[in-house]
Amino acid sequence: MSRLWSLVVRYWKELGISVPTAIGALVWIHGKYKAQRQKRLDSKVLEALGNHVWSRNRPVSGGGETFVRASEIAELLGLGRDVVAESLERLQTQGKVKMSDGTLADPTPYWFIIRR
Repeated sequence: MSRLWSLVVRYWKELGISVPTAIGALVWIHGKYKAQRQKRLDSKVLEALGNHVWSRNRPVSGGGETFVRASEIAELLGLGRDVVAESLERLQTQGKVKMSDGTLADPTPYWFIIRR
C-alpha cells in the first residue's frame, strides 16, 4: 500500500490528479458517508417508532398509532434527543411520520408513524 501511495504522490500530475480534484473527491465521499449514516439512523428511529411496544397509558392517533416523544425514542436507542429530533423531522418531510402537538402541561411534541 505504501508503494502504491508513493507512486501516486510521485506521478500525481501525470495521472491527472489536481488538488481541487482530490478535495472534491474527498468532499463527495464524505457526503455519501454522511447520507448513508443518516439513512441508517432514520431507519432505526422509524423502526423504534413503529415496531416497539410502548406502554398502554399514552395518547393514540385516530388510526390507532401510539404517540411517542423524541426523548423516549432517544432513551430507547441510546442516542441524543437532538439527533432523534432531526431524524424525525427528516422523516416528516418524507411523509413517513407526523408530528402532533403536546399537552398544556408539557408542550413537547408527540410523533407517530404514518402507515400506508
